[in-house]
Amino acid sequence: MFSVLVVAFLMAVAKSDAIQIDINYSADPSLKNFAD
Repeated sequence: MFSVLVVAFLMAVAKSDAIQIDINYSADPSLKNFAD
């Protein structure tokens, strides 16, 4: 049961990170080069 919670948490973190990157890209395209 605990492992399921850990996986769900990691997926939520990865999803929020992707959303944050999308926001950064739309706000400042120059950050794309920095991220690479």
